[in-house]
Amino acid sequence: MKEEDTKSLEDYLKNDDVNFDAYKNKFDIQGELEPFHVYASEVIARKKENASLNEKMVYNKKQIFKRADIKENYGYKLLNGSGNLGNKRDIVIRIAFAADFTVDEVNRALKCAGFRPLYVKDLRDAFLYKVFATRINSRDVYELDELLEANRFEKLERVGMD
Repeated sequence: MKEEDTKSLEDYLKNDDVNFDAYKNKFDIQGELEPFHVYASEVIARKKENASLNEKMVYNKKQIFKRADIKENYGYKLLNGSGNLGNKRDIVIRIAFAADFTVDEVNRALKCAGFRPLYVKDLRDAFLYKVFATRINSRDVYELDELLEANRFEKLERVGMD
């Protein structure tokens, strides 16, 4: 089933004739989001499965952690559920960028991790949104940090390297 965007769901609920149970059934709305580690691992596995033979290595977790500038053991802990994100929103952005998430995937990953999605009325978030929405074959967080700095935004917070 096609995932509906939030605006479509909101518009549907504005209709007086809509029964809430029908809404839940029609759009297969679940009560809670899956944990970050489950969602991120599923996205990475799906991307790896759909990648060409030459691209499969891009979705190797070890390579993702290297591009995200995260210690490998910390990255594995995050993606198996035993690691702690704390209040580090940028770690989700680092992993999402290095794993080639779309803007919709990074926003869902942020929500699954308990953070707010990229908010386009916040200039840094709007810039990140634009980068995720329009990039071509860029997965190295160093490149993202350079873009952020060149546009006078703070680089992504360094985490998982201690």
